[in-house]
Amino acid sequence: MTFRDLITDLISKHGQGTLADKLGIDASILSKFRSGEGAIKLGPLEALLKIGDAGVRPESEIKKLEDAFEIATDLWKAAKNHNKVDKK
Repeated sequence: MTFRDLITDLISKHGQGTLADKLGIDASILSKFRSGEGAIKLGPLEALLKIGDAGVRPESEIKKLEDAFEIATDLWKAAKNHNKVDKK
């Protein structure tokens, strides 16, 4: 999820004015950031992550998680297919 996605989601839940108030910024700053035309200081970004119950992870860590899920899915499918063969 990108910051833009997170902001869009939180605006849907809270409204743009309310979210901006929670971040301690003007709604116009939030709007400009969302459109890629502005910047938000670190403090409001940290608050955004907290409100959204989100965090930042390195891409390498995300890739490892994706690989682990793929392996687990493959193992689950193999076990499921093996059980079908055993029942026949």
